[in-house]
Amino acid sequence: MKINKVTLFCGGSGSESIIKYFLNQKNVELTLLINAYDDGKSTGALRKNIPGLLGPSDFRKNFSYLINLFSDEQRNLKKVFEFRFKKKIVLNNFYFDIKNSKNLKKYIPEEINLLENEVKKKLLNYLLISIEYLKSTRINLFDFSLGNLIFAGIFLNERNNFNLTVKKFTNFISTNTKIINISNNQNRWLVAINKNNKIIHDEPNLVEKKQFVPIKEIYLIKKKKNLSFLNKKNALKYLKKINSIPNINHEAKNIILKSDYIIYGPGTQHSSLFPSYIIANKYIKKSKAEKIMVMNLEQDNDIQDLKSKEILKQALKYLKFKSKTNEVINTVLVDENCKFNNLGIKFKDTKIKKSNLRNNFFKKIHSGKRIYDEIFYTNERKSKKLMIFLNLKYENSLNVDHVDQIFNQDWSKLFNKLTVIVNSKRNLTTKKIPNIYFVNLKENFPEILIFNKWYKKNYDYLVTISGDGYYDLSKIVDHINLVEHLNCGLLIGSRNQSRHQHFDNIKKIYGKNRVLYFLSKISEFFFIIIYFLKLNFFLTDPNSGYRIYSKQNMNFIKIKKNLKTPSVILKNLVKEKNEVIEVPIKYYVKRNFSTIILRFNQALRNIKGLYFD
Repeated sequence: MKINKVTLFCGGSGSESIIKYFLNQKNVELTLLINAYDDGKSTGALRKNIPGLLGPSDFRKNFSYLINLFSDEQRNLKKVFEFRFKKKIVLNNFYFDIKNSKNLKKYIPEEINLLENEVKKKLLNYLLISIEYLKSTRINLFDFSLGNLIFAGIFLNERNNFNLTVKKFTNFISTNTKIINISNNQNRWLVAINKNNKIIHDEPNLVEKKQFVPIKEIYLIKKKKNLSFLNKKNALKYLKKINSIPNINHEAKNIILKSDYIIYGPGTQHSSLFPSYIIANKYIKKSKAEKIMVMNLEQDNDIQDLKSKEILKQALKYLKFKSKTNEVINTVLVDENCKFNNLGIKFKDTKIKKSNLRNNFFKKIHSGKRIYDEIFYTNERKSKKLMIFLNLKYENSLNVDHVDQIFNQDWSKLFNKLTVIVNSKRNLTTKKIPNIYFVNLKENFPEILIFNKWYKKNYDYLVTISGDGYYDLSKIVDHINLVEHLNCGLLIGSRNQSRHQHFDNIKKIYGKNRVLYFLSKISEFFFIIIYFLKLNFFLTDPNSGYRIYSKQNMNFIKIKKNLKTPSVILKNLVKEKNEVIEVPIKYYVKRNFSTIILRFNQALRNIKGLYFD
């Protein structure tokens, strides 16, 4: 399998869905190129009080997208980085308490105490350095990100080396994705001028206020200056004079030159993207990569009243193409329902490709899967039919990221027929989505009804997702391919976790109830033995709610009325000599996901079905 080196130009949030999908693809080696000219709110206050510090916010946001939500350590780390102070703090007191490890819970979220000791020690040390520096200022920490303060502490500790700070910060996160600052540590401030020659003095005014007069030019200046003294006649001339483009980061240059694909992500164009193009354009032109621009779905504040053609023209201007537009942008991907699109099928030498790029579940964000398919899909369509059942009926609080793993997939590129059935007390969307149906089944095991329906109809595969936690659903296609390769009738996802994680999950479910906690600890071994005695082979997680059935690899089973539990289906499959395999799957559980009574009731029904039905 070829590994494609993909470089994504992005900002803080516009490319989130693309990043989350691409980082899980085995054929993609992903690098994010980000500029650091954010100077709004608390980030701006940090930059003004710490000389040489570039904006850390977009880096922190992108780090959070890379965090593995199926790791307790990484989830806790994300909560620490994203925590914001909601009250005024006396910095001297804060510094004293951190230094002496006192009253930490007064300031910092409790998740920091759940981190490994070495990680916790490093974070507190960097925070201490940051607060020690800032306590001599009049800065107010209200609404400050804890992650930004830790980032600032690393910056001060590394002698104001911003790019080294980015690497040190990345080391806290378990990821193969690289995050690189586009420039070489030179501090700059972003300003702009519109077509009326009015100056937009800083990045917040550029992106937080609607720019109904189009932006004419952006500039990077060395020092934060008061430009209000300029009048419209001399503004343009003066800004050109003080404009100072920093050198490109050497690592970013090499990444660009070695890329197979360069993607210009969506986002706030004049702050998140265009400054990066200005710094990198020389090497983008030299790169032999396929270069793709993903057009925004909506008009951000900085591109109000601009059509897609004008946005493309501005991007090309900052990329400084010489003769042919396709030397810097080969293809522009435009959503077929984009309201401000006025591009045809081609713009000069650049191909324009229109298709459905929206997420099925959230219509105002891109589908990472659809972007991926537009770039890598080879038109190999599988003539298979798939049914997916997702049981959310007993879930007290909806985890959007979990559900979105299903909704974000463009299954039509992989299967020529798809049906997704979601069992829930509420509709997750007010709009009808093709091939996705919401039901409210009241049975204890609604997946049994779905299995019977699937078996009688013309479908090849059935995926059932049920139980008391969140599964990693990104591997469904890989698991279906494994079922095909090994000729299996059933694949069971074994919740892959350490003993510590397993007992921690039990605590989340049962809280402080010691009796239930103890019974749950031993129940795992009990179920393994019970199933072994009946089936004559070991399953490490026989009650897992993640299952994939393959009809073509399934010996004939008589569908009887007594198929009441998943254990009965499993028993019948084994009896008919069907191949059953178990594979590890990432999984985590939240407190109050489902009721204790429900868990025990289902476990007892499975045992009854295994032995008596």
